[in-house]
Amino acid sequence: MCSILFAASILTKTKPGRLLAGVSGVSVIGVACIVLFVWIGTVYRTENLKEKWVIEHQKHSPASFPDIHDLTGAVELLPGRKITLDVTLSVHPPSEPSTDSVVFSLNPGYTIQNVYIDGEQTNFNFEAGILKLLSDVLPEFSHEVRVQAEGKPDDRFAYLDQARDFQALPNVVVRHLGVKNSIFNKDFIALMPSVAWYPISGTITDQDKLESRPRDLFTTDLTVTVPRTWQVATVGKRTVVDQQQRSQFRFRSGAPVPELALVASEFDQRVTTIEGVEFEVLFNKKHRQNLEALAPYNDRLQNWVAERVRNARAASLVYPYEVLYVVEVPSNLRIYGGGWRMDTVLQPPGMMLLREPIVPSSTIEYSLAVESANRRNSKDEQDDRVFQRLLALFGNDMHGGNPFVGLTVTLYRIKYRQPREARQRCSI
Repeated sequence: MCSILFAASILTKTKPGRLLAGVSGVSVIGVACIVLFVWIGTVYRTENLKEKWVIEHQKHSPASFPDIHDLTGAVELLPGRKITLDVTLSVHPPSEPSTDSVVFSLNPGYTIQNVYIDGEQTNFNFEAGILKLLSDVLPEFSHEVRVQAEGKPDDRFAYLDQARDFQALPNVVVRHLGVKNSIFNKDFIALMPSVAWYPISGTITDQDKLESRPRDLFTTDLTVTVPRTWQVATVGKRTVVDQQQRSQFRFRSGAPVPELALVASEFDQRVTTIEGVEFEVLFNKKHRQNLEALAPYNDRLQNWVAERVRNARAASLVYPYEVLYVVEVPSNLRIYGGGWRMDTVLQPPGMMLLREPIVPSSTIEYSLAVESANRRNSKDEQDDRVFQRLLALFGNDMHGGNPFVGLTVTLYRIKYRQPREARQRCSI
């Protein structure tokens, strides 16, 4: 027995899989290195590209920025693929032009096919997100500038002048504030004003320096085309134009806006009118049960909203856009902006964006269980306490779900962050 064990101990053991394992290991390490270098290169190129954009945009003076009075036209959304723009801007050229060009911004992910001025095709220069027209072709008085473009907006073209880059911080909690400047995929679209998905006046830097660059205000009249089962939210009341092959909706703001957001997806919706203002809630169909959990408190919720609408009117704050869209958006959408304020971006004109899910049904179920266990209170008293818990849930939400903050910011932006002469154009 001992001789067998001795022989076994000195016998050379063969492992047929050793070569394969070695090759596989080297291959995995090689692939990992390639991925790492590609990732580092991508980050480096992105930072260089952003720096180039900043340099190019800061070259231009507000003296070359026009005044846009109206934005009309058509927007066709092909989710995940591209956007087709055919929009017309009613503009006044700079009052005291000191440069040889008039400057607009448009996301560099677009390719501009044509630019027309008062119906005549004209030459243009489009580079680094800056659309330049010769000032000679835009003399005094108003002009119609038509821009035809298509492409997929570059998500990186936003917040180039932010005071701090939170996403560069090592704290992973910062990522809970969102990492996507906009969303454009096959299932969901959130086009935020920051990415200049439509032509805007001037550059996308230094927009909060109101002492040298007054906020540009304009009315809107846009037709938006999306897949047939999709819904769209932007500023203004939605009217159906066509719902055959694809859905086509028209939105008119009525009152001027300083910026424009657009959200689209295959939403479920609920609509109600309170004190003359139409409220429309658009949410993910998978979260239907979360909203239905609010059904027993519908009357209390409507009374609560009605009281605040009346209080706002008593303070001379009249909502000017007919419809307020309350829209559920993915939690990876960035909730803070740029400039020195880095303010919330979840309350663009005519909309209030709430991060998903809108209402955690488990919170309501827990509150119901707690109150049901307390048999000393009547059913109405229990419902009142649950409703107060619900308001506290929203009131303590610092990630965009607080309606106190949302409606206040919306009205504040409409009235107080506009130039004085523009406030008279608004219905507030």
